[in-house]
Amino acid sequence: MLRGIDGGSATLADELASASVVVMVATSDAGAACANTLGKACWERGIQTAGLVLGDGTQVGTAASAAVTALRPHARVLLPSSDEADVVDLLTALRV
Repeated sequence: MLRGIDGGSATLADELASASVVVMVATSDAGAACANTLGKACWERGIQTAGLVLGDGTQVGTAASAAVTALRPHARVLLPSSDEADVVDLLTALRV
């Protein structure tokens, strides 16, 4: 289920219609399939994507491995990190 910025339900196509960049943040593998679907939809529309996988050194390597695998083919920028401040740095670098 997607929610628009106003909190109402939304479709993926509607949300991507005016997007120029999509940033996906993962802390576990829970949404790996969704990240793959979103990344593919962005790729098909030519929308720039970035992915950030957060966790401690062990989590990035193991608990979020499916998230990394899901994001890798679609994210122009993919950053595994243990520092939550990297979210701000990534958004700043992308000028989001």
